[in-house]
Order: sequence, then C-alpha cells, then structure tokens
Amino acid sequence: MKKGLQNNLPFKEVTAKKTDAGIKKQIKNRDVSMVVIIPQGFSSDVQSGRPVQLKYYRGTANGMIETMAQRTAVSQINSKVKEQIQSKTMAGMIARQMQPQMESQMKSEMQSKVQAQIQARIKANPQLTSQAPKMAQQAQQKAQAQAQKQVMARASATAKRATSQLTSKSEYVGTHHDNYKYQQTPMFFNMGQYLGMMLASIVLVILFTSVRFAIGNKYTAFMSMQVSGILLATVTSIVASLALLCVEHVDNFMGMFGIAWLFDVAVFEISSMLALLCGGLPSIIIQLPLFTSQVIAGGAIVPRFAMSSFYNWLSKYTPMYQGIQATSNVMAGIGHTTPFISSLVWIAVMCCVLGFVFVWLGYRGKEPKGLSDLIPVKA
Repeated sequence: MKKGLQNNLPFKEVTAKKTDAGIKKQIKNRDVSMVVIIPQGFSSDVQSGRPVQLKYYRGTANGMIETMAQRTAVSQINSKVKEQIQSKTMAGMIARQMQPQMESQMKSEMQSKVQAQIQARIKANPQLTSQAPKMAQQAQQKAQAQAQKQVMARASATAKRATSQLTSKSEYVGTHHDNYKYQQTPMFFNMGQYLGMMLASIVLVILFTSVRFAIGNKYTAFMSMQVSGILLATVTSIVASLALLCVEHVDNFMGMFGIAWLFDVAVFEISSMLALLCGGLPSIIIQLPLFTSQVIAGGAIVPRFAMSSFYNWLSKYTPMYQGIQATSNVMAGIGHTTPFISSLVWIAVMCCVLGFVFVWLGYRGKEPKGLSDLIPVKA
C-alpha cells in the first residue's frame, strides 16, 4: 500500500517513514507540505472488518497551487487506498488470515459429509467398497475447493465492507480558512505596500538630487532621505495593517505590523538603491519589471520548489517572497518568521550600503540640471 501511494501522488518528492515524530514542526518549517498517517494495525483492522481511518496533517500557510494539490492528493490517496483494499492481493491476504479459522470450523463438517456420501454410494453399489479411499480423497478435494471459494468470497466481502468503512480526517497546522480570499490576502497586502513604497522611493530620490544642492552636502541629504523613508515606511505599515484588520481576522496584530514595517523598509532600501543607481525617474524602467517578477516569485501562487531557476533565485534576494511568506505565517498563527525577518534585514542593510556607495561615487555636480532640477528646492 505504501509503495502504491508513493507512485501516485501529485508531488515531486514523497518520503515514507515509520514514525510521526516532529510532523507539525516540519510543516511549520515548510520542510514538508502534507503528511498522511496510516495508523498502526491498519491491515489487521481491514482483515477483521473493523472501521479504518486515515489521518492527514496539512499546513495552512501555503500558496494557492500547493493548497489545491493537497486537496487533490487527499482525494487520490483515499481512492488509492480503497483500490488497494479491494485488490486481489489484499483479498488474498485476508483469505490467508481467515483460512486457518474457517478450515478448522469446516473440517468436521467436510469429514461427516464426505463419509455420508461414500457410505451412500457403497450402499447403492457394494462393488465400490474397494474404491472407498479414492472416493474419499476426491470428495475431500472437491469439498476443499468449495471451501477455498467460500474463503475468497468472504475475504472479498470483508474488503468491500472495509472500503465502505474507510474514513479520513484532516488536522490543520495553524488557523484554517477554507477560502481563496484569505489565502491570497498576504500577496495583495504586500503588493500594495511594495508599489506604494517603490513610487515614494523614486520621489524621495528625485528630491534628494535637488535637496543636496540646497543643503550643500550630499551625505546629509542622503541621511535625510533615509529618515524620511523610514518614517514613510512606519506610516504605510500602520495604515496597511489597520486596513487589513478591517477586512480579515488577525490574531497577532503587532506581529503583522512588525513584518509589514520591516518589509516596507526593505522595499524602500532596494527601490531607492535602484533609483540612485539610475538617477531617479529612469529607474522605473527597471523597477516595474522587477516588481512584476517578484509577484510571480512571491510564493503565493507557485511554491518556491516549483519555480524555475530564475524565479527561485529572485525569491531569495528580493523582499516580496520574504514579506508574503512571513505574513502568511503570522495570519496562520504558526510562527516561524525568523528566516524571513533575517532575509528582510539583510536585504535592507545591503541595499542601504549600496545606495551610500552610489552616492559616494556619483552625484558630484555643483549645480542642479536635468533631472536634478525636476523638483526645484530653494536653500
């Protein structure tokens, strides 16, 4: 049965183990997507005709395709197990289990019937007395074949009854909401913040290119831009978290706000870094394709392990994937946000450093001109 399931599930990797230790932790850590438990004594319960049950452990912080694959897998597993139970192999196993008991019950009946049949034939034809042993052997073989048919018939009936008594139960790791709107909330929540912070970052960089002349120090202007970006990220994350709270139930609001704030800071740093590299407004040519690519690589629809190599790589070094997955975990109440928080921190720090390097190497003009004069600022 285990081998039959391993070859008929819609997953790239299927692993079978004899223990269920640490299942919930593995699901929380995204090490496994779903676990099916075939309880101990399953075969003996089937053979005895007792009700049997399969148990599933499923995560609630998965993307849309992974969730749909889980539902398909549950249906396929139930069908495959029923098919295995009704197979000739399982019927044969049940028959072998039943055979000793049924043979002992039928042995005395067979012997008395065979003896009565032989005596009746000898009485009708006394010349058959010498053939009595042969007749007894033939009658016994015939009775044994009939008994074997009865055993197989009863075994098949037992297997069919076990199939009708097979049930399944799903236990969800985290808060379960059986609707796609809730599952897609983290993606749209982070998309809205990203788009807003990206546009705001470009505007702040355009202001930086003008303000540095009014202030007279590009490094002071850069630090002012950083402070403005962090304040903007704080306001954006508060507004976004409160808006989310109005439409969806969230148990851990502060956790949601913390993730949103860190995500907004990371988005500000990567967007401002690209804007500084490209001189402000022209960076939109890079930023918009990067934004749409991150939506695909965010993991809300296609899980990371199913992505192509490019999107898999992109999901590791950009903030969208980290934000969506951390938000999903907070909404599902399963925790395990540390890896995503660490990634967001590193993205923010590295992009901030790169932005400073771009300011240090460039922006050496003495007078505002071109894009630097797009938003005039007086000293």
